[in-house]
Amino acid sequence: MVYLVAYEQKNNASHALQHEKVQKAKGGLKAVLKHARDLLTLEAIVSEAVDSYLPGEIKVASLKMGILHLTTPTAALATRINYSQMKLIALLKRQTKPWLITHIKISVRPKSEKKTIESTSLTPPSEDNGKLLSATAQYIEDESLREALLSLSHHAIPSSSPIDK
Repeated sequence: MVYLVAYEQKNNASHALQHEKVQKAKGGLKAVLKHARDLLTLEAIVSEAVDSYLPGEIKVASLKMGILHLTTPTAALATRINYSQMKLIALLKRQTKPWLITHIKISVRPKSEKKTIESTSLTPPSEDNGKLLSATAQYIEDESLREALLSLSHHAIPSSSPIDK
């Protein structure tokens, strides 16, 4: 899928030169640029027609053989588009450049949220747990497990309580 990203440049001469190069594109590149512009135009028309609560949330994924494929981040917005599908098709056919769309396919593609993993500090075992680990390690036959339990028991925090048991 091709996306055209428009951005402003500080140097207008450089921008004009790039624009001129894009206009002179030949062959496959010219077709890809035209298709990308068409998809962006369709996206603007659909977004305005649906008047979504979330502007810019409706994306045009493709237009092939009369089927317009739209993606939305929520099922509610997809349902809203689905109910106004015939109205939307009629609107697109009335445009100055009529779009030959017979069907609209809608997919829900939720936005992915990056989950932040909070680093938790490991709490060393208490003095009582350290003693239990050490006592348990004496009866373990597996040498590596016994060493691991003894090592863990050495990390135990002495109780700071002045009360003796």
